[in-house]
Amino acid sequence: MGIFNVFRKKSPPPAPIRMFDTPELPEFPELPELPPLHEDEHPEFHQMEEPFKFPEMREIEQRKSIPVEFKSYPEPVAAEPTVSRGPVFVSSDDYRRILDRSNIAKEKLVHAEEIIHKLGELKIQEEREFQRWRSELEKIEQQLSKVESMIAKAEV
Repeated sequence: MGIFNVFRKKSPPPAPIRMFDTPELPEFPELPELPPLHEDEHPEFHQMEEPFKFPEMREIEQRKSIPVEFKSYPEPVAAEPTVSRGPVFVSSDDYRRILDRSNIAKEKLVHAEEIIHKLGELKIQEEREFQRWRSELEKIEQQLSKVESMIAKAEV
């Protein structure tokens, strides 16, 4: 049964079973020749009056933000765990697939934590910038009030 089966003649494979009869394709008529395209028959393109200008960052920041709606989905209901009374057998392919998927889930969790950390840092940086702008505005207001008081004293 083992080694000597290699030397036996192999029978030809069975003919394929045709489930549906395919119809013959119809004869298609010959297509007419297209007239040649002359070089002077190109479509006309109009020139732009002004070249396109990309908006500056200030213009982009001044635009209103688009509201985003987040859909809430119901929490998944956990099934009651079943307790087995003995060893559980899992095929090695299923075990590898489970390990791969759990590793992918772990990687996604790590990536999500990194994004949350970066967002926190951006929020702190944003607050620092706003605080700096507020202090700059207060300095400018103080300088303006000094100038106004000097002008008022000079008029008297």
